[in-house]
Amino acid sequence: MDHVPYPQDPAWPLIEIPYLCADLEEYDGLDFINYPVRRGWAQEAHSDQWMDCPWETAAKRAQNWLYFGLLLEVIGPFYKKELFLRKISNNDGYLIHTSKLPEILQAWSRSVRGTRFQLFRSSKGREVSQRCHEIFWETNMQSDRLDRNFSDCRTVTLGIKVLLNSLDNAVLGLAPQFEEFNSERMPISQARLLYLRMVRTGWCKSQAYWLTRDYGVIMANDLAALPRRFVGLDHKDCNRSACTANNVNEMTYQTAHTTEGCRCKFKGPGEARILQPIKEGSIPLISVTIMPDDVPRIEIVKAEAGVRYTAISHVWSGGLGNPRENKLPACQFLKIYRLLAEIERQKLPWTKSAFELLWQRSSILRKKFRLQSLAGPQRGYLPISMEFSEYRENTPLVFWIDTLCVPVGEKNKPFRVQAIRSMDLIYAGAENTLVLDSELQQLPQTSQEQMSAHVLCSSWMARCWTLQEARVSQRCFVQFADGLFDLQNARRLIDQDINPDSKLLWNDIMDLKLQAILWYYAMTPMRDPFYEVPFMSRSQFLNEWKNLEQRSTSRKDDVHCIFASMLGLNGGDILIFPHEQRMKAILRDQTSLPLSLLFLSCPKMEERSCRWIPTHPGLGTSLSDDYGEMKVSKDGLMFGKSTANYMGFLVASVKSRLDRFCLQENLDSEALWVTVKSDGTNSVFRSSTSIATCYILGKSRKQDRVKPPWFEKGTGVCEGGALFAVQRREGRVLFLLYECPLEYENSRPAFYDSEGRYMVDQSDFPLLDAEVLPADQIFQIDCGESFPQCFFI
Repeated sequence: MDHVPYPQDPAWPLIEIPYLCADLEEYDGLDFINYPVRRGWAQEAHSDQWMDCPWETAAKRAQNWLYFGLLLEVIGPFYKKELFLRKISNNDGYLIHTSKLPEILQAWSRSVRGTRFQLFRSSKGREVSQRCHEIFWETNMQSDRLDRNFSDCRTVTLGIKVLLNSLDNAVLGLAPQFEEFNSERMPISQARLLYLRMVRTGWCKSQAYWLTRDYGVIMANDLAALPRRFVGLDHKDCNRSACTANNVNEMTYQTAHTTEGCRCKFKGPGEARILQPIKEGSIPLISVTIMPDDVPRIEIVKAEAGVRYTAISHVWSGGLGNPRENKLPACQFLKIYRLLAEIERQKLPWTKSAFELLWQRSSILRKKFRLQSLAGPQRGYLPISMEFSEYRENTPLVFWIDTLCVPVGEKNKPFRVQAIRSMDLIYAGAENTLVLDSELQQLPQTSQEQMSAHVLCSSWMARCWTLQEARVSQRCFVQFADGLFDLQNARRLIDQDINPDSKLLWNDIMDLKLQAILWYYAMTPMRDPFYEVPFMSRSQFLNEWKNLEQRSTSRKDDVHCIFASMLGLNGGDILIFPHEQRMKAILRDQTSLPLSLLFLSCPKMEERSCRWIPTHPGLGTSLSDDYGEMKVSKDGLMFGKSTANYMGFLVASVKSRLDRFCLQENLDSEALWVTVKSDGTNSVFRSSTSIATCYILGKSRKQDRVKPPWFEKGTGVCEGGALFAVQRREGRVLFLLYECPLEYENSRPAFYDSEGRYMVDQSDFPLLDAEVLPADQIFQIDCGESFPQCFFI
């Protein structure tokens, strides 16, 4: 693995892969997929019978077939095994050595492009690409099975997955014109060795899980070795679904000083001065000047045209919060002032204040935020040539931070809600946003991609409020130990390095650079949040849901306000509704919703007709667009084959409900092994008015496009579904009432217990006598009389 990019000053040395298969016969190069059958390790292709042996033997077979066999299949005449081996000093053994792999892949790529490039524009070229595609899928599937079955083989499987990632990048560079091959790249399964190493060295289980799941294995390998400074965070109570280490208890919260042992006094503008601008429909800003004795002089100014200010985005677990009063230690004011002065020395191009530009662009601001007219003299302008010593006493610097500008206390709750209503305007109207993360402030600046990776792994990236703050900010600066990191500039520089017009030169380094900044693309709004549009697209809905998926917040109900704001609604208006009705209010403002919303197994609303609605968006639950969409109408939710991809089954008997059963589309098709995902939160109702039971099983469109033709045939692919009570049937329309989610596999499920892996018994999954619903069937889901009703301004 010594060919892959690796961070500076890594947390651990690069993992070395031992060479194990010296005593096995060399791969014969005849047929990759049927190789285990030819060797007598299995009776049929695509099976895991070749692993029915001790783990040592399985590791040798995997390396012989899935590593060196894969290399030979792809690069052909450029393959020489000795180029990939390095002798261990003072030892008779060898290590796999890949430092020459990039050079070999370049030579192979030049050969293909030089002599057969035209073939890649012909049917023959498509055959070559498809052949690589099938080999990659087989390698990924089999290495993942080995990873699951034998924990001792995880070093070997990591090496296979890294090689697979590199070869996938090389093939991508050869055939950029094949949309069906490049736009849907094969997802390489998670490398569990990296996940386990991350958790053992103090990473949050949730963060380690989604980073190794959602990013390529080369990127995950780079992230896992990043030097971290966990700053006292304890992730022992975190799980794969959520990180709780950054959640704070307001009753015991202690505001931090800049240095341990500091006892300086707390300073603030005063409650009355903060409330006055809010009462007038404006936004309070903090103007601070540092006096000769390092005492801050604090004033309140209103956000209005001409006022240049910096909004501060931070995580309360870093110590900059205060739940009791709008005050901070004097030392924190001095630190913030120095950082603001450093931003000014960046010599940013500027003409008008952000507030003035936004006000000119969108008349909806007055209606949406109920602000008074933005007018006033120029304030806060700082000559770039001034040194820090000249800043003191001479020039006040203006900033916004929630700790000082959002009222606290129960008596000020109406004003707090009003301040929260303006949160997106506050960050969009700021000239700059300054990110203060306690870990990042201890790390030195390195390369653009490594600093971007550090931001991706920070506590700041794991919180819900910071997502909203960053996505509307005009320019984001992240404070590192020795300077500021400009996120927008980093994105521009990395984009230049990647150069999407030169896909023929795609390689591991370019792939890592792209993935290092992908998170920032996801946070960038798909449209201007201050332009009024009637409805939000389903892709935007999915994108914002995914952005919240692996984030958390100390106040769980805050996520409704954040989600609504990111969808272009007024987040403050959501706070008017009771907690249990907020998600319903957001969903009924959409014109379409992903079908996968019905398949989620998570806490749902208790209202009978709305039990398909999750109580909160994101927060550990994953949505997918693979299954298509449902249309939101005045009568409820509607879908059919024209909008969604699924299999529908109708069972006449509703007298008894089974938790496990099999369904079959026809006599020749594979059995579908279904499990009802009902629990204390989602118990199955048995309505006396139901005439039948309907099962909707999602069928991923994306997987159909990407997978080889044989992949769906009994390989344990897990999909989602939902169970419904049928109220009535009128022609082609079935009227349904949602009950609970389902999960199904297309092969007999395997479970793991303390003694190992076992297959379930057929009697546990009886075959139901079900009617397969026709392709022209229309489904209408009853959502109650109050759904939908669009009401947002």
